[in-house]
Amino acid sequence: MKLLAILLILAGTTIKALFGHLAKNWANLESISLILYLIGFTLLLYNLVSRIDKNNEEISFKNNPLKWIFGRSFFIYILVIPVMVGLMYFSENLNIKIQEHFLKENTEKTIATFIGFEKQSYLIKYGKETKEFAMFQYKTPNGIIYQGLPKKNFKPKKSSFTVKNSQLVISNKMTNQKVEIIYSKKYPTIFKIL
Repeated sequence: MKLLAILLILAGTTIKALFGHLAKNWANLESISLILYLIGFTLLLYNLVSRIDKNNEEISFKNNPLKWIFGRSFFIYILVIPVMVGLMYFSENLNIKIQEHFLKENTEKTIATFIGFEKQSYLIKYGKETKEFAMFQYKTPNGIIYQGLPKKNFKPKKSSFTVKNSQLVISNKMTNQKVEIIYSKKYPTIFKIL
């Protein structure tokens, strides 16, 4: 059971690290990764939690409230949350390092067309996680690629946008704007704007 739990946690990390840059499937990949983390940590902690709950059944809240509170299994889950968040940040940073590695060698320049902004969202228990991407289309020997960058990584020319109420307002002229990019020949979905 522990081996399966560890494999699920590693699978969640691997999916996010290898495919976290894919803008079209970002929400699905985030959801799958999060589900794998939750199942993995639940399986990993199941025996520990059941033992804690069994050992603390006889403790009364009236007699010893602090021991009753700190002897509950939900504190273990509270400790797991920072570990999951840490793994998610680790996976994102690993994905950035992988992209940087593939953009250092065996790349090719091309012209990409800015298509527009696209929001990807997935639901979590207490809200919705959303990320906005600047979407581009470019031609490679393998065909036409439709891929995006996080909106924060896209710096449009000042003449093509304005800022109103702290929001980026894109003019119609900006859509179909051409930008020079380099992409990895091995993995053409990995690219950056020059």
